[in-house]
Parts: sequence; C-alpha cells; structure tokens
Amino acid sequence: MNGPGCSDVAIPNGSGSNFQVELTCFPQKPGSFATTLHVVGADGQNVEVPVSCNGSGSGSGAPQIAVNPPSTMQMTAVNSASPVTFSVSNAGGSSLSLTGYSLAPEPAWTVRWDPSCPAGVCTLAPSAATSVTATFAPLSIGPHNSSLSITSNGGNPIIDLLGTGSGAQLELATNLGNPATLDFGDRPVGVESNPPTTFALRNTGNTPLFQISLTTAMPDGAYTISPATLDLAGGEIAMIAVRCTAPSIASFDNTLRVRAPGAIATIPDPLDIQLHCAGTNAQLVASPSPIQLGEIRKGTQRSQTITLATVGAALAVTAPPALVDPDPQLTVSATDTQTITAATPAHFTLDVNATTDGDLANSITVTARDTVTIAVTGQVVTPSITYPTALNLGTFCIGSPTPATSASLTATGTASIAMAVKPQLAKAAASPFTIAYIAPPEAAYAYQLFGNGMMATVALQPQRQTTSGTQTDNLVWTTDMPGQEMVTTSLTTTFVGDGGGISPQTLGFGTVPVRQRSETRQITIENCGDAPLDLTPPTIVPDDAFHDESTTPLPAVLQPHEKALIGVTFVPVRAGVTTAVLSVAASTGTLRVDLDGTGLGNSDDTGERRSFYACTCGSGTPISGLPIVLVVGGVLLRRRRR
Repeated sequence: MNGPGCSDVAIPNGSGSNFQVELTCFPQKPGSFATTLHVVGADGQNVEVPVSCNGSGSGSGAPQIAVNPPSTMQMTAVNSASPVTFSVSNAGGSSLSLTGYSLAPEPAWTVRWDPSCPAGVCTLAPSAATSVTATFAPLSIGPHNSSLSITSNGGNPIIDLLGTGSGAQLELATNLGNPATLDFGDRPVGVESNPPTTFALRNTGNTPLFQISLTTAMPDGAYTISPATLDLAGGEIAMIAVRCTAPSIASFDNTLRVRAPGAIATIPDPLDIQLHCAGTNAQLVASPSPIQLGEIRKGTQRSQTITLATVGAALAVTAPPALVDPDPQLTVSATDTQTITAATPAHFTLDVNATTDGDLANSITVTARDTVTIAVTGQVVTPSITYPTALNLGTFCIGSPTPATSASLTATGTASIAMAVKPQLAKAAASPFTIAYIAPPEAAYAYQLFGNGMMATVALQPQRQTTSGTQTDNLVWTTDMPGQEMVTTSLTTTFVGDGGGISPQTLGFGTVPVRQRSETRQITIENCGDAPLDLTPPTIVPDDAFHDESTTPLPAVLQPHEKALIGVTFVPVRAGVTTAVLSVAASTGTLRVDLDGTGLGNSDDTGERRSFYACTCGSGTPISGLPIVLVVGGVLLRRRRR
C-alpha cells in the first residue's frame, strides 16, 4: 500500500479534496484472501472498503512464516490491560521450525505463547498455525513501545508493539511556594481584594479531565473562587482567580482543595493551597495585595504600581513603604502623596532589577494610621532551550514502510517558554516529510507554556519513495527565547535500492542521571537488496557510556528484505553531554548511527529518575508505525542538546 496505514502519520486532506491509495496483494500460498481497508477521519468516521485477491499456483516448497496482524497499536488506560493475539502460521510448503523469540525491554508489554508452542519453540506443518498473545499494561501516561522478534527457518519477522498509556494528571502550574500558599494579608472588613489573586492548573495527561472542583475546607464566607468547577483537555491550562472579603474582624485561615476525580495523580498530592486573610477595622487598603510578580527573566526590569486607598476618613502616611527583608533586586519608592483621601489615593512603585535566579518572596509594610503588610511573590528565572540541530531519520529501502521519528524542543532553564506558533516544516505541503503533533496537541500551542523540563514534541515521517536518493527539509521552531526566536532542525533521510538500511541514524537518549541506566532504544537494520547481507557485530566507540543490550545477537547474515534490531542503553559516567558512534560493518558498506545523551548531576551521583513529563527523554527515536489516526500517541520522546 502506498499510503499510510493506521500505524503511520495521517494524510493531510482538505474538505472536498481526494487522495489515492494503491493496494498490492502478495499471496503467500494458493487460495482466496479477503480483508477490509479502514479509512478513518480525524473526526473518527470510519469508511470500510472490502478488499480481496486470489493466489494461484502450488505455493513455495520452502517454509515461510506469516504473522497476522503484522503489528499492533494500543491506547490503554493506566493500570489497565489490553491483550492482542497474533497468529503465527506456516505459509510455505515444508515444515517451519520456530526456534525462539525476544521481546525488546519495556515493562508495559508481556507475551504468552500458546501451549502448543511453549516459549516460541515448535514445528509447524504447511498451513498449520500457533499463536502468541502480547498484553499491554501501562503503569504511566505516555508511550511504551516494544517489538517482538520471532526466529525461524522461514524468516525472522519483527512485530511492532506500539502502546500509549492514557490518562489525565492535574498539576499546579504556578509556583506558590512550599506548601502552596495564597496570603491576602490584612483586609478591611467587607472590602473585596481586587484584582484577584490567580494561579494556573494544567492537565499534563493525554485525556480530558471533567468536573475538576475547587472548594474551601471550611465554609467561612471569606473566599470566592472562579471558576469553581472546570474541565481541562489534555495539555490544557486554566487560570483560577481567588478573592478574599473578610466578613468580620478575625483571621481566616483555610485550605483550597483542588480535586480531579478522573486524574491518575495530582502534583502536588494532595493538591491543597493554604489560604490566609485577616479582617481588620483598618481603613487603609492596598491594591494589589498580594503582589504577584510571576516570572521575571534574568537581566530584565519590571515596575509594579501599588495603590493605597482609604475606606473611611483621610489618612496621613507616617511610615513610608519599606521591604520587610532587604533585597538588592527590589526597590520600593515613596508614596506620591502624604495624604490619602477617598478621592485622592496614594501610589508607590515596586521596581525589580532581576540579576540572580531565585525566589523574590518578601513583604512590604506601610503605615497611614493603620499598618498594612503586602505579600510579594515572584521568581527570577533564566530561559534556556535545547533542540536537535540536525536529525538523520535513517536510510530506508525504496518502497518500504518508513516509521516516524520524534523531535523535541525542551525548556531546560528555569523560565517558561511560549511557542505561540506551532513547529512547521519549511517546505510545507511540498515537504518529503509529514509532521504530526504529539505533545502538546496542535491547538494547544496558542496557550501552552513550557516549564522546566517540558517538551514540545512532533513526529516526523519520511514519505515513501520509489527512487533512490536523499530527501531534506527543515523543521522550524518558533519561541519567545531571546536571540532564538526562530531555530531550525535540519532533516535528512536516504532511500536505497540495494545494500543495508539503518534507522534512525541519529539516536538521542536525552537526560539520564549519572550512573543510572536509560531505557533501551532500538535501531533497525534492513536488507534492501535481493542478495544476503553479511553483518559483523556492532561496535560502539567510545564504549564507556553506551552499551549494546540487544536481546538477540545481530545475525551474521540478513536475508533479502529481512530486518534485525539492535538495542542500545545509555549509562552516563559523568555529567554533561556524551557522544559516540555505533557501527556495523556490512558486505555493502559500513552502517553507522550517531549516539548522544546528557548525564544529569555530579559524576559521583547515583541520581534519581524523573517522570515522563520531565526532560528524561530526547529526540531521534523511531516511532515505528505511529498511530496518529486511530490512536494519538505511541511515541518515545528523545532529544539532542544544542
């Protein structure tokens, strides 16, 4: 088939437009064969097209292994399980000997063979079959991909096992301290705090959250929350506004409880925010209070004006505004008037000269008969990004399926990064690649902020080619990073009609704690020719951090159009970027893959693994048959450091 299947990137198809899909039948034995072609739209509409063909002749006398279906993609809720059964049959004319199997390391996948073929070792007569069941049971949100390799005297097929753990996770996306706190300070009784104090909630999962509730632990009548209930799509952010109106002279200490019944987890857990507001008989009112500076990028300045008003008689300023804790990055001015009346409020400014990363938590006091204390919150942050400057998606056989590969831009500094324009291919519709938006969803780029360790990830798939040659394009990233508002990743892929193909040719492991072992990444070698391809065992130079962890040794000979896998892990021995080259000498030339990864921490650290949503992943990882149409996900996220 010359168009993408359910395991490939979707076809961009505008309203009223047409596209053609060419199907080719290769019967492996005599008889009639029928199947159904499913064409699935982005709205989930499924058009079924019956397909059939007839195989004539007497069939091959040699054994021939056949696996149906040839691959699977599952999107399964975390802590649930989805089994899929594969039929393994002998489509040839003589006995087929199955000699074993290997499963690429991924805890979410397990396999169980039919009792007629224990451990994948048995003999099948012509037309006979057995089965193997692969079960996907994810324990976390995100992609969990593996592959099942079967060895036999009639071929060594590789079954792609593509899985995505589905679920929702609610995160407090604003730094409110530890524990998270909103302090409204002293408030005159009956006077609402205005403007409201705000914070952000983010769904970091890949499924929607419904009926998120925000309530106070005690019904004290002091706090209003808007919205009090909401829904969040996967990757979506919502701003929450909180106001305090003290009903009496008292201290109102409460807890804002954020609950998401459908979430797998909340960050923090429980997602509780401490509230403080004190009602007084004071007439002096400060606005805003508290002062939320948010993120201020290092090397920049900001000025915040504070208004002092009276809810009663005229007041004289007797103690000017002053910081409770002196901070060289914060300066408070005097008031613009010494007398505050209902018609003429006073104003002063808080000026920030951001020079050092860190917390700006502080307080300002001012006295005009009454003394008010105004809480100050904010952070000085430094923006930084990493992304692959070049990505070689691999060498593929002419006409063969081309798996997608992920590319990620990661926010590695302390500042949040905005990407109002989604990543795009420079050649647009004329590109030899297709692009799919994995995380966040395409629509989310309009509002998504990428905090430390968060990634913008796309899947890039070379379009199948009928002639040999090299295809290129540029992936354009647009950010609000000063000096890097528009950066590019150069994309390359090569198609050959003979010899060996290897993909990907750039394999990034992202960030891994020093002396910790990464997940195993897979490299695929394919014989594109009609003659056997001789191979030598892979070598990695230097070999101190990257290791060949293949479950099955690379075969010495790869038969025409066969594939083999190499599994590689990264165990950094020092902090910083490490690179290496993996090489396989083949009878038609050397096949090579550039490896890279970043060690996190000190060289004597044992380190601690971070979650899927942090920067433990990178770009340049194959997504064999990415399920974009039927299932959104199925991606291993990797990145390279710029």
